[in-house]
Amino acid sequence: MKKVLVFCMLFCLTAAEPMVRSLLAEDSASSKEFFVGIGPEVNAYTRDGAAIGGSLVLGMDINRQFAAGIRTGFFHDTETISTWDVQGFFRYYLPFLHNPDSASGPFVQAEIGAAIAFESPCPFCENSDCGEEVNPSFSAVGTVGWRFNLPQNFYVEPALRFGLPHAWAIMTTVGLRFSVSGKSGAEEPVARRRAPAAPAAADVMEEIRGQLGDNLIDGIDLVLDADGNLRLLVTGLVFRADNADFVGLAANVVANNRAVIAQVAEILKTYTAFDIIIEGHSNPLSAPGAARDNQEPGLRQLSEQRAQRIIQELAALGVAEGRMRAVGRGTSMNVVAYNAPDNWRNRRVEFILIPRNR
Repeated sequence: MKKVLVFCMLFCLTAAEPMVRSLLAEDSASSKEFFVGIGPEVNAYTRDGAAIGGSLVLGMDINRQFAAGIRTGFFHDTETISTWDVQGFFRYYLPFLHNPDSASGPFVQAEIGAAIAFESPCPFCENSDCGEEVNPSFSAVGTVGWRFNLPQNFYVEPALRFGLPHAWAIMTTVGLRFSVSGKSGAEEPVARRRAPAAPAAADVMEEIRGQLGDNLIDGIDLVLDADGNLRLLVTGLVFRADNADFVGLAANVVANNRAVIAQVAEILKTYTAFDIIIEGHSNPLSAPGAARDNQEPGLRQLSEQRAQRIIQELAALGVAEGRMRAVGRGTSMNVVAYNAPDNWRNRRVEFILIPRNR
């Protein structure tokens, strides 16, 4: 039994290793997404019927297909058995019905760990003999579930679990997703500031044009703004009118979006001496007047969501998240009329490269 428990502990440490390594990495350039959740569970951890309790989960999305972490729970059947278990898990998000732009959708999960059964009433009860008889056991569980991502980075996961030492379990986890940026001492968070005219920005603009030439994707333009900062005007990205996401469009449009973002990411990773303000823009729903004024707060929020979404995409491609800041401009900087045939150009993002103060 000791060998079994040692093996279970090693598996849990192996599952937790990607999280620990990510948190301790000093030179990580991109952010890592973690998730933590709690929830009720009903299972057959007992010989005397169903046990009721709860679980705590801490994990990390290694990428958009795999996740790893640790899970622990405590359960009691109100009669004779209480159980505490700890497991490490590895998760795979199934490709069908899976959102390729976030770790969500159906998943399968393998868990290995240890369970300790107290063959007496619950340790929190009044029985003085509570918890004297302890039976450690090996725990191996397979899980089938579904991750639903909710607004404000919350999520909910209903799941079915099958394995040892129990035969089945039904659980629902509610939690929060959060990102931890890679540590890079040379880079500081973006600050709101006006930079003086920067001749270096003009040099960078010419250098990018010289290097990329005809390979500069149609829909990416380089200009200097009034403050001398380099702007990447990206009209090649297409957003849906009713959403901050650009998934759900035609396959060729989504593929072009990916290509545009990839080239922007390469530019930003090359010129690391610049911080980046990412401006989101939206298209008004009506002519100027009271109706548009009433719509503006929502459209400004939508434009900021677009900018935030692009930050997530760029971070996944290796751009340090600490260099980027999202700003929503709403409809204040439209380039065409709201009802123009090409009004999709108003639904856009722009990138402002600001020299970092030294």
